[in-house]
Amino acid sequence: MGMTFFHQSTAETFCIHGLNDLDATAQHRLRDLGLTTGKQVKIVRRYPFNGPIILSFDDQKVGLRKALVRRLRGGD
Repeated sequence: MGMTFFHQSTAETFCIHGLNDLDATAQHRLRDLGLTTGKQVKIVRRYPFNGPIILSFDDQKVGLRKALVRRLRGGD
């Protein structure tokens, strides 16, 4: 199992290893956005004070809550 994205550096690209730590609703929403296992994702920006974390993939940028990003698993 990979490490969480939350502990990764900004401006690095990582591969999603799994969404299993998320509830079914969150998994469904992320899959609708195109965020699936095997997807290459880049952390673009982290906003302070528990703000969103901006991820980039497939020529789009998506802001996700910090709590959700903490549960994403990924790595090289």
